[in-house]
Amino acid sequence: RYDEALDTLDRATTEFPDDAGLQVFRAMTLYNAGNGKEAVETLLNILVQTTSDPAISRYRAALLEYSADLDRTWP
Repeated sequence: RYDEALDTLDRATTEFPDDAGLQVFRAMTLYNAGNGKEAVETLLNILVQTTSDPAISRYRAALLEYSADLDRTWP
């Protein structure tokens, strides 16, 4: 019942936009519902916003650029 779950999670993330946990569960639901692209985009954004890992933080701009256009190929 992914459609119902997604409706619930959409309402929850609207009400609690800063709750990264809800956003992660929404991304997992998107993936299960066949929307892997939006799921990965969401997860990359959450990772960049919440990480304290300097190795990931170093690539913040690149990760955000990539997440905005996952289908882009890089020469």
